[in-house]
Amino acid sequence: MKRITAIILIYTLFVSACSKSNDDDNFSGALKKEPLQITIAKPESNARFQKNDTVFIEVFLWDELSLHDYVITIKNNNGFEYYSKAGHTHFPEFTVSDFWINTAKAGEDLYLEVIANNHNNFIQKEKIKILNP
Repeated sequence: MKRITAIILIYTLFVSACSKSNDDDNFSGALKKEPLQITIAKPESNARFQKNDTVFIEVFLWDELSLHDYVITIKNNNGFEYYSKAGHTHFPEFTVSDFWINTAKAGEDLYLEVIANNHNNFIQKEKIKILNP
């Protein structure tokens, strides 16, 4: 529970501490609202991992203007969090490469979820299932 509270607190600090860049003013209020794109390259959806396997994580984030922040989690059906990574960027493209050692007990369904937003407060979510036989 403390970990979830810490993640929410960090996310709130990122959102409130970052102001929109002056580049947004160049559009004279007519901002292009292209959706933020999330691509989960690794692991593949429904990939199978045994206990103590290394799960490589690779996520590509893209936005036409600029990204703001992201959170990547691996959770089970009950919401227990095995992995979490949060970050903040102002680039229009960003790649997250990381890994996690599978510590989940056999038979648990796991879900990798990515939540990201841009400076227009557009939020995008992407979620895949990871099999843990």
